[in-house]
Amino acid sequence: MKRNRNSKIVATLGPVSHEPKVIESLFLAGVDIFRLNFSHANHEEHMSRFQTIRKIESKYNYPIGIMADLQGPKIRVGKFKDHKITLKENQKFSFLLDEQLGNEHSVNLPHPEIFKSIKSGSTILLNDGKLKLKTLNVEKSKIETVVLVGGELSDHKGVNLPDIHLATSSLTKKDEIDLNFAINLGIEIIALSFVQSPQDVILARKFIKNSNIQIISKIEKPLAVKHIEEITNLSDGLMIARGDLGVELQPEKVPMTQKKIINCAKKMGKPTIVATQMLESMIESPTATRAEVTDVSNAIFEGSDAVMLSAESAAGKFPVEAVQMMSKIIDETEKNTIYKKNITNAEFQIKTKVDNSISYAACQTSKKINNSIIAVLTASGSIAKYISHNRPSSTIIALTPNMSVARGLNLFWGITTILNDSIKDIFDASKTLSEIILDKKLGKKGDILIIVSGLSSSIKEETNNLHIIEVGNPKSYA
Repeated sequence: MKRNRNSKIVATLGPVSHEPKVIESLFLAGVDIFRLNFSHANHEEHMSRFQTIRKIESKYNYPIGIMADLQGPKIRVGKFKDHKITLKENQKFSFLLDEQLGNEHSVNLPHPEIFKSIKSGSTILLNDGKLKLKTLNVEKSKIETVVLVGGELSDHKGVNLPDIHLATSSLTKKDEIDLNFAINLGIEIIALSFVQSPQDVILARKFIKNSNIQIISKIEKPLAVKHIEEITNLSDGLMIARGDLGVELQPEKVPMTQKKIINCAKKMGKPTIVATQMLESMIESPTATRAEVTDVSNAIFEGSDAVMLSAESAAGKFPVEAVQMMSKIIDETEKNTIYKKNITNAEFQIKTKVDNSISYAACQTSKKINNSIIAVLTASGSIAKYISHNRPSSTIIALTPNMSVARGLNLFWGITTILNDSIKDIFDASKTLSEIILDKKLGKKGDILIIVSGLSSSIKEETNNLHIIEVGNPKSYA
């Protein structure tokens, strides 16, 4: 089963998309990775969705990736006596560490790390950035501010601190519990929320331990952008989470920041996911706006590996239609000759290791041969990822004996993953791959197949061999 596109679709499951029939419909509409959002739902609900995905995977014999998105240290105010207040411009307002019901003068802020880190002059944003305050004075258990932009503030609204590096880990106690749960389930991809520094990724890596699990760092704070190269180097991929990022950054800076993050990831050969408000109008409408269509297309044009649906597929009225729309936008963008020229001319860092050099040679060879297919035999998936990062014009097939690897590769541009643990040597691989290509309609008889492998069987050996055959021609296998 091959998608007629290279860029991938991540879709969030939620209240409107938890039934098995809906999840199956989302998969058939084009979802490559399902996202379980641990900011919502309980473990029992996530387990049910996980089991449904695995049943669909078995039914269609097609590896499906699952991402566990951790909540992270989301900061919220406490409760108000009358549940909400209205802040007016130039009024004084305080945040208190002491737990008490709020009023028009103050509210509880149950986050001691903020009181240790914040300074006079710092900006405090409330309710997704709708309200803006400036810190005047900081005491041990009290932060005095003045309101710059007023508005309504109610119980448990979010707090954003764009100027502050909090003395806290991006992994909360809740995250550690959720992470253990996700690891025990067998989830392949972890999205780490509110990453501030390289140390956050290092801590998560130590906690996870399993090298097969991919860590996707969510870039949603300006401080993360300042450390983007170090964070990218330590991560398996990046998610540009434009919701909170758009709150803490000035809105006009978000587009160029998105390009900066994607370009950094491309240079280091790491995948990117562009997320948040991509087709937001489809929460209520069966069609997307022209601006949203352009936004998705631009993300693909910039070279992102995947685009993501959040509330559109989790809580919207038209979850399947949103996936179908996103797939159509990707298809149309990837047909464009300018996109093809832009994407195939991209050359990423060439490492000196033999296996990466062989992979690069395969990509260069494919450019000179019409109707070519690149197949890589891989146990870890690393060589397939490297080929994906080089964006060849050929179909990319990753044959692996490891189901976890097969599922994780679904995140990467252009890769079709196939589970197979019966390959004995390169000659057996030639015959098997030729049969798979014809059976699954990944190519046709006479196409040129470029196999990246070990000298005899790359499943277990260093990748050091390039083998070229003609699909459907047994004489070329030997």
